[in-house]
Amino acid sequence: MDLKQYDKSAKNYEKVVTLNDSNINYYIRPMWLYIEKLNQPENALKLAEKAVQNHSNQAMGYNLLGWAQIFSGNLDEGEKNLEKALALNPQLDAVYLNLGKLVEERGDLAKALKLYAKAYEMGNGGSISAAAVERYNNIVANNKNLSTGALKASTLNAK
Repeated sequence: MDLKQYDKSAKNYEKVVTLNDSNINYYIRPMWLYIEKLNQPENALKLAEKAVQNHSNQAMGYNLLGWAQIFSGNLDEGEKNLEKALALNPQLDAVYLNLGKLVEERGDLAKALKLYAKAYEMGNGGSISAAAVERYNNIVANNKNLSTGALKASTLNAK
């Protein structure tokens, strides 16, 4: 990762998952690499399907599957899986981040802002909060008319 060899890193993280699948959170980093760094949503989708298969009772698995489906362009299936994740754990911050991306893709920017703000608050300053702030700020910067009545980007950054 430090050398920015993301393809090798993703493959190594997948090896870790193959060797030890006891924790659903082991799937997050390779998923992030495939989606955010390598633009390989098909690999992310395969990995997410494995996560759900091996951890079918955990919200994070459905969140990962929904995330991969959004970036694969399958918004309807992504929404179904994110809703499953919410039903299993309504306190999972990453679900709100991914729902924000989903509704942003559908063009409902006002709703996306609300979901990103919720993800930010629930994320308690972690990586979900950082991603939520970035997406929130991008919407506000590119759509000045939406900042009225919604949280100001500077408010999110100040917390």
